[in-house]
Amino acid sequence: MQVKIDRIYLIGSRTARAVPGFELRHTRKNKMEIYVGNLAYATKDEGLKAAFEQFGEVTACRVVTDRMTGRSKGFGFVTMPDPTQAQAAIDALNGRELDGRTVRVNESQPKPREDRRPSGRGFRGGDRPPRRETRW
Repeated sequence: MQVKIDRIYLIGSRTARAVPGFELRHTRKNKMEIYVGNLAYATKDEGLKAAFEQFGEVTACRVVTDRMTGRSKGFGFVTMPDPTQAQAAIDALNGRELDGRTVRVNESQPKPREDRRPSGRGFRGGDRPPRRETRW
């Protein structure tokens, strides 16, 4: 889907000007990211994508791998642009067998951010206790 806009103001260093006829591609914000867990280590991106393409368009598919070994971590993510097709895929594939393993499929939840507070100890490192004696 493309949206035609009459004027776009491009803000440069200190100037603004209208660009007539500039076309902006409209992206859908209601896409759904799906978590797929308990994957077989042999499952690749293509196999996961093929399983989900039966239910609709798949825009992205990724099996998460270990950086050091390159081996699958046993889970992955699939992105589908249509939420109704994505929900149909979740309902159909959750608890089903894929490459010899029963997979767990549900809507992906955002990763919780841990509250990282500085220790206030400078460059001393982790949980090292403060010095007991003073030098001077």
